[in-house]
Formats: sequence, C-alpha cells, structure tokens
Amino acid sequence: MLVIGEKVNATRMVIADAIENRDDEVIRDQITAEALAGADYIDLNAGTGSGDTQTEIDNMSWLIDIALDCTEKPFSIDSAEPEIIRQAAEHLDGNRDWLLNSVKNEERILRELLPLVAEEEVPMIALAMGGDTMPKTVEEKIGNCRTIFEEARAFDISAENILFDPLAMPLSSDHTYGQVALQAIRRLRAEFPDSGITVGVSNVSFGLRSRSLLNAAFLTNAITHGLDSPICDPTDPAIQRALILGELFAGMDRYCRHYSRAERQGLFQE
Repeated sequence: MLVIGEKVNATRMVIADAIENRDDEVIRDQITAEALAGADYIDLNAGTGSGDTQTEIDNMSWLIDIALDCTEKPFSIDSAEPEIIRQAAEHLDGNRDWLLNSVKNEERILRELLPLVAEEEVPMIALAMGGDTMPKTVEEKIGNCRTIFEEARAFDISAENILFDPLAMPLSSDHTYGQVALQAIRRLRAEFPDSGITVGVSNVSFGLRSRSLLNAAFLTNAITHGLDSPICDPTDPAIQRALILGELFAGMDRYCRHYSRAERQGLFQE
C-alpha cells in the first residue's frame, strides 16, 4: 500500500494561514507527523484560490524548500495548473523523487503535462475527469481514464507510472456516490491491472459529522475493491486501522501478520 499524506493542502485553513504568514513551523510539523505516521509520499498543494499563478508558484516553491529540509520522503506535487507543476519540477531540479498530481482528460492539460511526465519519468495521477465537469457515473469515469491512458501511452509513459483516481464524491451530495466510487475502483483494477489506483479518501465525508469514522469505513472497502494508493491522513488512528483491515480483508496480509502486530501494539484496543 502506497500512502499519500494529504495534510499539506492549502484548502485547509491552517495550511492556507501558514502559507500566507510564512509560518514554516506549522508546515514542518504537518510534514513530520505524516512522515512518522508512515506516509510514502507527502502531498504539497499551495492552491489558496487567489487566482494568482505567480503567487501560487512562489508558495509551492516555499513548501518544497521546507519539505526538502524536514523529510526524506518523496513528494506529490499537487496543482490544477500545469505551469505551477512545471515550475515546481524546475525548482526541485532532481533533488527529490516526486509524482505529478494530477492530469485530467482535457486537451490543454494533456498537451502540457504528458510531455513533462515523460521527460521527468515520474508517476502521475490520472483523474477520471474531463474538462471542468465532475463525472457522476462509473462509465463516465472509466471513459475519461481510458482516454488519458491512451494519450499517455503515446508518450511511452508506462502503465506502472499511472495512478487512476476515480474521484470519490461527498455522500452528503448523493448517497450513491460511495458505491459509484467503489464500482469504479473495481472496474479500473480489472481494466488496468498494471496501473495504480488512488483516491482522496476524505472527499466522501465532506459535509457530514464523524468524518474520521466515515473515511475509515470507505478506505477499508476501497482497498478490498482494488485501491492501492490512498490519499489520506496517515496520522489518524482510524485511518491506520482501516489500512490494516483493508489489507487483511483483501487477502494481502499473509498469515494476518500485520494485523496481529498492530493488535499487540494496541492499535485495536477500545
């Protein structure tokens, strides 16, 4: 299981404030906590919604410099704007492994980002999305993923370097969205066995109470359907338990060793 830590994201008020005030201690604490909790990648998202590309480029560079200084973990460079990702890649200048988050099925995005993925030889997250329209059905999601996959292969990007994100959506908006996400994960695993599957776990609980419990339940289910790279909060004990239980029920925990070790360590005590 490849875990992408989600906490350094400017959509969170604490991170947006830290970026605005250049409070590097807050960012360091978030990154260090995720790394210690077992995150394999640290997601870095500087999108405060200002609409100022240069400001976001500067903010992303600032986040990268802090992350380079306080962790050895690779990064997930996360932006909806290709120029910000390109500038981040130049700022990194080969000093850390990273993945590109993310590519969607839109002509401009594909044209600008797929050459960068091929040039840098980095993994990429492929969103099951076309343009600015959020797909609501499994077929729409799979169709967008197929197009991105075909375009990526034209640039000799390997299947192994593609992680599909079926875009989990809030259950508060539609109670069927959980099942749609799970079915999409299962379909993607069957159709693209050599690629990874990721998802923003906490998206499902937006607008509802007891979010940690909901996120954990979804994560365990998603792993049994084929998820192998969750974007989540690895510092949350409920998520830690869900990761272990997901692998257990997916038949990935040989002789229940990981579960037994975690249980002895007290992770599953009331």
